[in-house]
Amino acid sequence: MDISLILLTFATLYTIGWWRLRQRGRSKVATRRRLVAYWSGILTLAIALMSPIDPLGGQLFFMHMLQHMITIMVSAPLLWLGAPFPFLLWGLPTPVRRWVGRQFTQTSLVRSGLQMITQPAFVWMAFVAVYGGWHDPMLYELALRHAWVHDIQHLTFFGTAMLFWWAVIDAAPH
Repeated sequence: MDISLILLTFATLYTIGWWRLRQRGRSKVATRRRLVAYWSGILTLAIALMSPIDPLGGQLFFMHMLQHMITIMVSAPLLWLGAPFPFLLWGLPTPVRRWVGRQFTQTSLVRSGLQMITQPAFVWMAFVAVYGGWHDPMLYELALRHAWVHDIQHLTFFGTAMLFWWAVIDAAPH
């Protein structure tokens, strides 16, 4: 699937949800600051993954590392600072929103699972293991030779960075 379509989908859902909550008088939740933070996270991901940084990353180590640092140290925390849970939820059609909302109740398995995998010690170890593991010379070379391996590398970097910043920012729905 095209990364631009994924980013556009999440940005659209977030913006629709943000607008719906503003219309319902929830301007203390749906702040402009959160909207700007989330969109900044989306835009920095687009820059890292769809600009000349991406092809140059295959040629220059500096650009390769810059791409990783943008996604891990800039995009991930900006997305969480946008407090995406309520906005993405409210961006969904009503029947889907209700079904997804039920998955996050206090007693749900989804919420219990998230609480378990977002413990600070776990996310730190997962982040370090993934980041360090991919920089093993053999895996690093494999990622440079095969685009699909490089895509998996990016997904695991970004996924563990999102878990890491979840714990740092306390992004869990309350």
